[in-house]
Amino acid sequence: MNPYFLGERVLKMLKLPISLCMIIKNEEKYILNVLNSVVNMVSEVVIMEDEDSKDASITLAKTFCNENSLLFKHRKCEFESFGAQRNRAIELATNDWIFVLDGDEEFEYDIETVKDRIENHPSVLSWGAPRIEWLNLEKTEFVPGLPANIHNFTTRLYRNRPDIRYTAKAHSHLSCPTINVHDGWMVHHFQYIYRTQEGWNIKKELYKKLAVDGNDLKLDL
Repeated sequence: MNPYFLGERVLKMLKLPISLCMIIKNEEKYILNVLNSVVNMVSEVVIMEDEDSKDASITLAKTFCNENSLLFKHRKCEFESFGAQRNRAIELATNDWIFVLDGDEEFEYDIETVKDRIENHPSVLSWGAPRIEWLNLEKTEFVPGLPANIHNFTTRLYRNRPDIRYTAKAHSHLSCPTINVHDGWMVHHFQYIYRTQEGWNIKKELYKKLAVDGNDLKLDL
């Protein structure tokens, strides 16, 4: 029997207690790549969609979750800032842990490593993973000029607690310390492939509104 039909309580027992939280706008071309990359790691998918999103992203995501026994939640609202959207997604999540990916990313991981990090480190509130930038989907050509081809560490996995929220409007700054580790996982970032020049211009203008002189404006929490 498909565990999706066994109810939420049983379904959560069959998967890790991790909710994937995404914020999206018109990601139908790539959203299945994102979901496929974490299908064996998460038990719930929460998507906060920009109210101006007009494509089939949600239909595709919902169908995928039904077919793969994942709980699915979705809301559509006006975009205020990246941090505010992420906080809204967290509020819908019901698992003990939150995991974050964007619509132009995929996650490579060792499942036993993930289990260890959520089960055996009670003092750790959040974990950061390295992100690598690619110029092609085959992952054979790096973006030049980035040290060791690793762009940065970003917080990806953290506890679902009311005191842990994003504090800035533009970038993903959490209100708790993060432990960055290389081993056992990697975020693959494809924004240089996916984004058109028009898309880059829109994102650039958004960041201008949400930051002053490169510094994030703070959220009122």
